[in-house]
Amino acid sequence: MTEPSIQFIKQIDQIKKGGGTAEPKPHKLVLLLSVLESIDDGMIRENKIRLNEDLVSRFGKNFAKYALDGDWKQPTMPFFHLRTAPFWRHKVRDGMEAEYAQTKRVGGGSALLNSIVDYAYLSDDAFEVLTEPQKRSVVKAFLIESLKFDAVKKMSVLEIRRIGMAFHEGFPFVRSSIADVLSVAGRKSSDTKLNFELLRQETTLGKNYAKAMPRYCQGAGLLDNKNELTTFGRRVYECDPHLERPETLWLCHYNLAASEGPGPEFWHLLVGEHLRVGDELKTTSLGDLLRKVSEDGGNPIAERTASTAASVFLGTYSRADCLGGLGILESQDAGTYLVKEAESPPPLVFAFAVGDYWRRNLPNQTSVWIDEFNKAGGPAQILLMGSGQVNHAMRELSKMGIATVQLNQPPYQFSPLWKGEGELLDRIYDT
Repeated sequence: MTEPSIQFIKQIDQIKKGGGTAEPKPHKLVLLLSVLESIDDGMIRENKIRLNEDLVSRFGKNFAKYALDGDWKQPTMPFFHLRTAPFWRHKVRDGMEAEYAQTKRVGGGSALLNSIVDYAYLSDDAFEVLTEPQKRSVVKAFLIESLKFDAVKKMSVLEIRRIGMAFHEGFPFVRSSIADVLSVAGRKSSDTKLNFELLRQETTLGKNYAKAMPRYCQGAGLLDNKNELTTFGRRVYECDPHLERPETLWLCHYNLAASEGPGPEFWHLLVGEHLRVGDELKTTSLGDLLRKVSEDGGNPIAERTASTAASVFLGTYSRADCLGGLGILESQDAGTYLVKEAESPPPLVFAFAVGDYWRRNLPNQTSVWIDEFNKAGGPAQILLMGSGQVNHAMRELSKMGIATVQLNQPPYQFSPLWKGEGELLDRIYDT
């Protein structure tokens, strides 16, 4: 490949790794592939890319091929958000420059986008690459392979079946009720299914609790999508049946909030972007945020649904009978909460989160720079750990003999020595 082709592919690879924008990752690659196909067929002959009927149709076909259930079929979002890429520019309509600069999201429809943007165009280097057939074919092959890989990876994530926004029936994560569900799951025979009727028969849980708490157990990684105890759930049932240990609370928090975990998408969003020490959180403002995000994603939700989701999230981290023991939130006035500096999670909990992240994102690597774990959506962010806390956890894991850590001089390097999740859980619950 020539240097322009290599540089362009590197820029696309950075897009594939995510850029913090609102739309799901496949959208930008699907749109770029559709642009390449339009150039192949002579539908784009000059450096002007319009979101016309041809491009929308191609986007729809490629989306159907490479995206999965839960993705949003909205070509306007990648068309707009690709402006963060170094090769994608917009021709802003005359007089709309200020509006364009202030616009952060365009939503699922095309009205706002078309009112401020006339067309997109590529940098000179990128346009040269894409108008040369051989170079274009190389880029196209890279896009297709990337989309195929992401689709396979997403399939493995979907096996977890991330729970939806309204799973909670209006209740926070109540530990005593979670314990009731785990007790039934642990005692039942292998040929008996854990369901609503069994919970009503075997516990004192009310109707809505009997619906919500198994879903919380799934989101927290305690039950799988068939309501069977996971490896983690089995350890908690046997070693911490009342969910009193900080390790258990942190692991439940991690599973609820992990970027590719079984918890609800909004939980990951709020933990990753809005639990900043010293900030004040309000139920109303978080509810408005969730509504805005859902509208931008093309899946608008009712105001009450968003407000209740925000309320159960805040209640979960502020109430002593929920996950309040982590010290993350403190209730202030009605509907207002203060984000506190929580104590660091135990090092073995951090190792568990690293192991989960490694399995999904670094399957073929034996060591990485520690900065990898501080990325957006990474273990440190989800566990609310600063760089000093991460380094301390690394040193402790090294002392335990379950990791090799180089912290003498940057860049610091980390290599896990444990064999899997089970070994870490054995260490966590044997101590």
